[in-house]
Amino acid sequence: MSVSRSALQSAAASFLSSGGPIAWEAESAQRVAALVRSFQSGELDASGLRAALAGDRRAAPRPTPTKTTALLSLSGILTPDESLFTMLGVGTSVRHFTRELAAAAANRAVQSIVILCDSPGGSVRLLPEAATVMRSARMHKPIVVAVAGLAASAAYHIVSNATAIEATSSASIGAIGVITERVSVARQLEREGIDVHVFAAGKHKAEGHEATAISGPERQHIQARVDAAYTDFVNDVAAGRHVPASTVRAGFGEGRLVTAAEALRLGMIDRVAPVEETIGRAVSAPAELAAWHLQRAELARVALAPRRGEHARAELAERRRELIAAARGTVTR
Repeated sequence: MSVSRSALQSAAASFLSSGGPIAWEAESAQRVAALVRSFQSGELDASGLRAALAGDRRAAPRPTPTKTTALLSLSGILTPDESLFTMLGVGTSVRHFTRELAAAAANRAVQSIVILCDSPGGSVRLLPEAATVMRSARMHKPIVVAVAGLAASAAYHIVSNATAIEATSSASIGAIGVITERVSVARQLEREGIDVHVFAAGKHKAEGHEATAISGPERQHIQARVDAAYTDFVNDVAAGRHVPASTVRAGFGEGRLVTAAEALRLGMIDRVAPVEETIGRAVSAPAELAAWHLQRAELARVALAPRRGEHARAELAERRRELIAAARGTVTR
């Protein structure tokens, strides 16, 4: 499908102005933002931008679909809806992916679902919803993820809720965390003698405008949004991998990408294998995968049972401290 340059420019502007927390491997996010700015300024044309964005992605083999196995893709930059990246063919709409997943889960002819994953992450929006749909779907039929390249940040948030995750030996997994930024040029404008008057109605409406200084309350509000998105991330991964939230926070890389071998050791994935082998198992033995998943879930439930009260009390105590700090207008770290 051909997309006009004006449509791409509009989508680029929307991406650059979107702001808010993201679950995206930091180096990739910075690189992509720089490329999009180059496109917007005219230094790159659409084909150059597409080539640059797709250049570091590994080409995973695309198998022939079967009547009983649904093949889905979670690749490139993840955004809640259609975006600059989906227009260029280097991204995935999480809303569209979730609909495809739900449809495959509801299709009686489909016995197993394979997700081909190669993504650095992206927006945090709709991730908890996608994770919930996947956890529900895996109770009815096995969902196997084949990682060839990356399953980072937002992508791992989603795929951690599959029945099983398998990755090629060169894959990188994790980058569990949430990040955002707030740029202020207020001091630069003051040094240069430039006056910018921001007119707004509503107590906090002008927050985020780069001509305004970052206040303490604004800083606290931004951090609270990041913390909330991170808590959703951690809790979904914990539910997906059948481990306590504390294991995800302290034992799943702590925001870093890890190798496939390390991810296997930590319990973040289930096997290191070529994509073809992963797909072959999903196609040929879906019943065995489903049984294995139910067994693993039950073993995790039994193992975690004695500690559930302890974890619940700890999480309630942490939440109570956060509420007290918020009421006092302070931030504890």
